[in-house]
Amino acid sequence: MKRVLVLLWVFMLCGCVLGANGIKNDFLSAQISREQLAKKLVEFSRAPVNLKDVRIWAERLKDKGPIKGDGSFEKNLQVREVALTILEAITGESFSTLKSGVVTPVKEIVTCRIGDTAWRFHIADLTDEQYERVAVDVDYWIAGYEAGKNKRE
Repeated sequence: MKRVLVLLWVFMLCGCVLGANGIKNDFLSAQISREQLAKKLVEFSRAPVNLKDVRIWAERLKDKGPIKGDGSFEKNLQVREVALTILEAITGESFSTLKSGVVTPVKEIVTCRIGDTAWRFHIADLTDEQYERVAVDVDYWIAGYEAGKNKRE
């Protein structure tokens, strides 16, 4: 009986640690298609802002590892590129626009149609230095969101 309880406790602990990103944020661990990614981006766009999700994806801006694409993407994508697009979808901000009037290079465009609405997401092609700046901008966004939330409460 003790073994079962210990195993159950270990399983729950690992589940909490490994699942800390939540099912919603863990979809990049499996193979994904353009259409699936676009649908996930729509989900993030439509959902209320979840600060926990923002923090999780902000951490993933450091991840240069590849996503597991199914071959439907024109180019290989990095986790950080998708994370940036997700952050923009969640917050409604354009973190990838680094200078006013300067066109941000696009690595990939994914689209999704739901009913009469077409959704289009640009996955930016940024440099390491630009990602560092984006991370700072996201941190400022989080601080501003928290300050505004605290004032409302």
